[in-house]
Amino acid sequence: MVLVVSPYSYFEFGSHNISTFEVFGNLVYVGLYDGSLDVCQLPTGGETQMTQFDESKLVLEDLNVIARTKLSCRAMQLELIPNLGYLVALLENQTVEIYSLNDYQFIDKFDEARFNLIRTWYEDDKDLQLDQINEEDNDYITVDDNDSISLATTALETVRTKKFVTSLTGNSYLCLISKRNIAVMKWHDNQYDRKYEYKLNDKIQVVEFLNSDGLIVALKNGDILKIDLAHDSVSTIQIQFLNQPTGFSKSFFFSPSDSLLEIFKANNDQQLIIMKDYNLIKLNSDLELVVYRRHTHSIDFKNPVLVPSHNQSGKKLKFLKYWFPYVVLVYANSLEIRNLENGSIVQQLQGTSTFGSITSIKFTSKFLFLICNSTVYKLVKTTYDSQLAEFEKSKDYNNAINLIEKLNPLAFEDISEDHSSRQIKFTKLRQFQLLKGLEYMKSGNYETGIKLFVEFLAPPELVLDNLPESVKTLLSGTSSLRHAASKESLKSDKEPETRPNQDVKIIGQVISFLTDARRKLTRLLDPDSPKFQWHGFLISRELYGSKDISKLEQKLQTVDDCLFQCYLITNPRMVGPLLRISNYCSFDKIENKCLELKLYTELIDFYYCRSRHDKALKLLEKLCIEEHIFKPEFMVKYIQKLGQPQLDLIFKYAEKLISLDQTNVESIFMDDSVECESLNKHQVLDFLNKWPSLQVRYLRYLIFDLGETNIKFPNKLIELYLQDPANNQAHINQIYSLDNYNPSFVLKKLGSLKQSPVVLELMILPLGKLNKHKEVLDILVHKLNDVKKALSYCKAVYSSSPETGVKLTYMLLDMLLSSKDYDSVFEILDSGITYLDPVQVLEKLPGSLQLGKLEGYLESNIRNITSDLRLDIIQNELLKVQLINLKYEKLLSDAAHVRIDASSKCMVCDKNFAASSILSFFPDGSVVHYSCSRYRN
Repeated sequence: MVLVVSPYSYFEFGSHNISTFEVFGNLVYVGLYDGSLDVCQLPTGGETQMTQFDESKLVLEDLNVIARTKLSCRAMQLELIPNLGYLVALLENQTVEIYSLNDYQFIDKFDEARFNLIRTWYEDDKDLQLDQINEEDNDYITVDDNDSISLATTALETVRTKKFVTSLTGNSYLCLISKRNIAVMKWHDNQYDRKYEYKLNDKIQVVEFLNSDGLIVALKNGDILKIDLAHDSVSTIQIQFLNQPTGFSKSFFFSPSDSLLEIFKANNDQQLIIMKDYNLIKLNSDLELVVYRRHTHSIDFKNPVLVPSHNQSGKKLKFLKYWFPYVVLVYANSLEIRNLENGSIVQQLQGTSTFGSITSIKFTSKFLFLICNSTVYKLVKTTYDSQLAEFEKSKDYNNAINLIEKLNPLAFEDISEDHSSRQIKFTKLRQFQLLKGLEYMKSGNYETGIKLFVEFLAPPELVLDNLPESVKTLLSGTSSLRHAASKESLKSDKEPETRPNQDVKIIGQVISFLTDARRKLTRLLDPDSPKFQWHGFLISRELYGSKDISKLEQKLQTVDDCLFQCYLITNPRMVGPLLRISNYCSFDKIENKCLELKLYTELIDFYYCRSRHDKALKLLEKLCIEEHIFKPEFMVKYIQKLGQPQLDLIFKYAEKLISLDQTNVESIFMDDSVECESLNKHQVLDFLNKWPSLQVRYLRYLIFDLGETNIKFPNKLIELYLQDPANNQAHINQIYSLDNYNPSFVLKKLGSLKQSPVVLELMILPLGKLNKHKEVLDILVHKLNDVKKALSYCKAVYSSSPETGVKLTYMLLDMLLSSKDYDSVFEILDSGITYLDPVQVLEKLPGSLQLGKLEGYLESNIRNITSDLRLDIIQNELLKVQLINLKYEKLLSDAAHVRIDASSKCMVCDKNFAASSILSFFPDGSVVHYSCSRYRN
């Protein structure tokens, strides 16, 4: 049994019995039967380890009375409004009086009705408790907690349930209850504001404030009402119970009962608890049932929670109060502290008749007070760290986790400078969740345990070390494994070796943990953002025990090796995907196991992932070329994925593949991929030197497909084509058409060949590119005897350079005339050439030529000359008309005049002209100042 509270001392108040008792901060307010009010300083001491309530061992403490006042009669209830400085007392005569908290002097009274209950509300009631921290965690989640771990580098925006107290309003309230009537006095910013009054349909039993604008009221007939002060309305709370416990009445809120009734807010005002008929019903801020959906929550959540009306000794329940984070139950002979989540007992004190005389119980954050007739017993709450230690010792991990979840991180003792309080809270929570997971594992509930390990980032070795021995043996790889050898093992439909169903099921759960662990560990290895957040908790490398990256990589190696073995046992088809991604598997282990099981495809993927291309290609050579297990295309596809850094390897194994099939050169060196285009083209061309035809194919790919502009490639291709110029003339001319080659280099190569009509024709374009037109004409006229082609060449030159074309054509005529080839001369003249001067042509012709043969040429040129003359005459007449029009426009312009008088203004500056102004005129007749003329648009 965990020690939550320990009996320590008691207070005596002489011969007068206690009528009411209230505690606030380190002060207690005691109303006595004689009508006096004592204000006492509360002793702060209280170190004890008593586990049972033994009055003989309790310390008698003297209370330091700091104030005493006499009330008009006995006080039955005390309430405080500290921000207003009010102490409110409900007296025996059913009147209410207000006293000052400073000097305890009477201030005011309410006696217009016979009051039987009072209730106050003020803001920051916990924060006003001197310097004490609020032990309850503001971020405690009570409903629909569906958060999951995120690998985002920013903090998560978690959707929380609404709280009853959401913001500061400056409001304070005093409720005065008289049977069915309730009056609510409101102060705003410490100034009286207004009064609300309501008459309800039955006697009021319990009143509890929800927030600054609303309160909940329980009536004797069982009705639960909500009063909305902001809207001045009253409504009945309707609750639909979906899963009713045995014996739980559907008319729960509408059946009168004499059982104990309590209403209180819990878990930092995020739950409203209603106790009726010994059931604790938990509602959220919308007054709806709280339902947990989180399957891995710390404790078995119940709603409602059944509270025993009698203890094991048959004693009836006297009091039930909420004391964060537990519920305190007082029976006539015992005191029980229970968990609010499921009602389980955390601590029990019993064996004394003192509890039978208890009239009420009160709390501070550290002390529990049991008020009897004339004695108050003080019990000390143990530290939360000691409670957690006892929970751990007794293996009560559920209650430990539940306590940690609700605690403010600042409530822990071991706060350090290196870590935030919230980070320490998460570390403690994770510690107990992992211990709880281990208990599940030891009890054989591996599924639940592993789910906890996944959620709370358990170290991999913690999970693997606590698996059953049979599973450990399987994962160690020492047991025999059978797997069908296949050319494509990924497509194998054969089932793995049969294993015990339980072991296979556990391994499947281990796979889920390992895949999640490798994802998170990999995330922590990111050098740019080696941290991520979860529920506001920082997840860093320290969580796995080391900041050293190498040690985290060792953990990842353990994870990946184990994951590999798990896939081999349960689903060999997943081995490939694991080995294809970036992994941390042991290289030798994977290599040996894959070779043993003939998982060649997976091994090759693994080699590629680890950049061990030499091993991959060596294995592929054996499988594709020597043993013919795979087709050579498999090896070609692997080479296609390699780039410039692996060029030597590509050459080494491409040679064998090309020797098998020369078409492989296209797949390896002419593939449409980034890797292929990254290869050094000159080195590839040199590699293909032993296969000229493949060089030609590769060069055409570079020039015509990739559009390479390096002049060396066309030169090389022409050089290869010149090995058989007769059959490659068209291809050479195609390269000539690109105009991206070295003509001198080509002419040198052509000059080294035996002259032939083809070689001579191939020399024409390079010579023309070098402007050696005379040599071109010499080849065409004297060596090829092709005057038509010579004339066509002259015309082509004329189209790009008329002056050179004319000179070249005269040169052609001179060459023909010198060889007395008059027929060719007449053929050229009759071809319709118009750009030659007929006079110069006639001067070149010898006088012995018959004039009749020139008749056609002369007639054609005369017609052309006549046409040109007529065109010149027409142009001359048009120019005359244009000149006349210009003269007429000038006369009109000269005839224009403008009259300027004293009222005339400049169009630019809008000022009048003076007699001395220098004017400027524009073609449209506008007159402006000369200085303004530059600014006119």
